[in-house]
Amino acid sequence: MILRPIILLAALGVVTVDAQSASQIRFKGDFNVTAQNQTCTDISGDLTSVDYTMTIMIGNLGANDARTSLSVFIPYGAANYTLASGTLVGTTFKSVTYSNVYRYAGTSPGASKVRITSMKPAVVLPDTPDIRFKGNIKNFDGDAGCDVSFSATGFNE
Repeated sequence: MILRPIILLAALGVVTVDAQSASQIRFKGDFNVTAQNQTCTDISGDLTSVDYTMTIMIGNLGANDARTSLSVFIPYGAANYTLASGTLVGTTFKSVTYSNVYRYAGTSPGASKVRITSMKPAVVLPDTPDIRFKGNIKNFDGDAGCDVSFSATGFNE
């Protein structure tokens, strides 16, 4: 039977599966607010001087589900922007589910909108070592009317 040799090869470790494709893929690195409107300044001060980090999980990459999730962290909290399916890359703002954890937890579903206006490389694969992207967020950090531009660099974990 043809299955016996395959089972034997698998037992010996000769048959391999690409572990990178079978695991969730996330990129972790720096997130910088590069510009903000006056509403952001009035609510939060100068966001361009804050040291943020980020994690992005791109939908349907490796074993990732369909959601694209961008999480932004500061020492005292985190915010998450999740697109249920599709891509954030393009010129169109996408409505995302927003949630945060600071001193309290909060959500504002559909209130935040995100777009990634450029991503390098343009095609991201499970073994891509790093990505760089720029974009915009409307209602940044759940604050109505606070719109920012950002740049980010992430390394494949």
